[in-house]
Amino acid sequence: MKYHIFVLLVICSLALYADPPVWEPITGTEFSMILFARIAYNETYLTNNNQHIVAAFGPGGDEDCRCIADWQDYDPYGFWCFNIVGNTDGEMITFKFYNSITDNIYECPQIYEFLDNANIGSPSSPDELIFYSSSEQNSELSLYNSTKLNIYPNPFNPDTNINFNLKEAQKVNLSIYNLKGQRIINLINGMLPEGTHRVVWNGIDQLDHKVSSGIYLIKLSLPYTIITQKTLLLK
Repeated sequence: MKYHIFVLLVICSLALYADPPVWEPITGTEFSMILFARIAYNETYLTNNNQHIVAAFGPGGDEDCRCIADWQDYDPYGFWCFNIVGNTDGEMITFKFYNSITDNIYECPQIYEFLDNANIGSPSSPDELIFYSSSEQNSELSLYNSTKLNIYPNPFNPDTNINFNLKEAQKVNLSIYNLKGQRIINLINGMLPEGTHRVVWNGIDQLDHKVSSGIYLIKLSLPYTIITQKTLLLK
């Protein structure tokens, strides 16, 4: 009991001294792009219960804020909605997250391309933005818990098998990303039963095009865990 009271007091004291950033979205833009996303910090999904702030930025950095994300309650997990504004297709959009508990700002390694009138993700199938508390972790999508993913052959050409085990039935999202954090293809998005599962990736993207040789990240997203491992495609 005393421990819980101590933790509560620490959190309250941090909140009192928090200094959130003043991110002001730019005005006078003509176009917009909608992004629906779940946001993970250190492999835990964020809600807005602690008044966190997540924002999108253009090439101009902090002075080029393109939107502040809005938290939306949506069964079963909720999502963050970004209405990203701009005037020029092809601009690179980056993301920052202010943690109101640690009073720190974290950058996301993933980069999106601004496209007028584009919708990325949906309320029922949101995309994912991943943040980490250290720059070493944040340099690429995490390799935490990678032993739970069995990928063979690796390196591979033309196919690789992705194996994982579920201790119970749950919602699963299995996707392939490049090293820029851009999603290449979604392989699974739905409920799977308890047990061992095998998925084959044949080196194609969402448009059924062959991808180039290189390192890719296989990311398994479960309701409370994100598991990621590298694979190498050789041609």
